[in-house]
Amino acid sequence: MRGLGLWGRAVIVAAIFAGTAFAQVKHVAVVETEIDPTAKINKAEAMEITATIRREAINNLPRGKYNIMTTETIMAMGGAVLDKCGEENCVISLGETIGADYIVRGIVRKIGTKLSLTVEMHEIDRGMLIALSDPARAEKIEGLLDKAAAACADMYKKFLNESGAAQKTPTQQTTPTPAPPAVVVAQQPVYQAPAPTPTPTPTPTNQPTVVDGVGMLTDSRDGKKYKTVVIGGKRWMGENLNYQPQKGNSWCYDNNNSNCGKYGRLYDWNTAKTVCMTGWHLPSRQEWDNLVTAAGGKNAAGKKLKARSGWNKDGNGTDDFGFSALPGGRRYSSGDFSYAGYYGLWWTATELGSNYAYYRNMNDDLDNVYEDLNYKYYGYSVRCVADN
Repeated sequence: MRGLGLWGRAVIVAAIFAGTAFAQVKHVAVVETEIDPTAKINKAEAMEITATIRREAINNLPRGKYNIMTTETIMAMGGAVLDKCGEENCVISLGETIGADYIVRGIVRKIGTKLSLTVEMHEIDRGMLIALSDPARAEKIEGLLDKAAAACADMYKKFLNESGAAQKTPTQQTTPTPAPPAVVVAQQPVYQAPAPTPTPTPTPTNQPTVVDGVGMLTDSRDGKKYKTVVIGGKRWMGENLNYQPQKGNSWCYDNNNSNCGKYGRLYDWNTAKTVCMTGWHLPSRQEWDNLVTAAGGKNAAGKKLKARSGWNKDGNGTDDFGFSALPGGRRYSSGDFSYAGYYGLWWTATELGSNYAYYRNMNDDLDNVYEDLNYKYYGYSVRCVADN
């Protein structure tokens, strides 16, 4: 800054500070509310719900730290993405396209006789759901709108509290002083007789017979056979589980037994936690992360993990690892089913609180694998992974 007066240097410093502050502003896009067909809500009512979610974002997210993007900006920059897809897999793609740090959207479904609204907040950089509102429920749209504002405000406040806690510097830990080394007194060797040659044990039940890396697993409970493959150092089932437990909740898609043969069964989360055979378990979020990383990362793994046939709209994969992911769809608590042929959704063993659990999602339109969160009573597919 040589040659500049005091005022000139002050202006430059202020400009640098302002640029730094601007760069720290997070952009939040509130997108169109997703309406399940069973809810029977018209376009104008859906727009009113979206407007409520946006208004609460403006009211609750601190100005100067969060910029709420306008509808016009979202449509101008991301209209092509919005036209192409209408489900959760497009949330991350839309955010990347329009330069948003967070995407917020509402989802309205019919549960029993009531309308139910939940609001989700996704972080684009990490490609994951980070906040979820408690459900707002009402018999009619007017009542739902009344409750929507409170549900949204509560979600935004939880997000701010959690993000603030995450930024706190952890307390420095004091490294303990190591104890002095113990004095070891040499012992005279003691003669031991050689151990007897062990008798070979048969292959344990529910362990696959492996040929060229591909295993064949027989479930001792019902005799069904499943292909298994090793990806990222872990042995996974190469097919969706199709075991009908004596306890818990599971279904064939559309209550049609032939779909169980094609896609495997759908399980609620509590049943999914217990349904894998002995020696196997429902994979955690971390185990799914490792699988996706080994298959090329979240933006490419879907293409490599999807089966070479069975997906609609030419959405088949290359099945590079033999995982053969199929689009088994899902079941709602109302008893309705949707998206077989279009979406594959698999539970993880990781829950969030008493009501929600994480799952992984692939669809016919994209090559990605996404993580999301939903109520435990939904019916999703299951892949088991070996304990060892």
